[in-house]
Amino acid sequence: MRRTVHQILVKTFVGIGWAVMIDVKTSDALIN
Repeated sequence: MRRTVHQILVKTFVGIGWAVMIDVKTSDALIN
């Protein structure tokens, strides 16, 4: 149970990190 919750939290955190990275790259491309 605890392991499953940990995996979900890690996947969510990684997903947010990827979304932020993509947002930064796209906004940089739009600005430039």
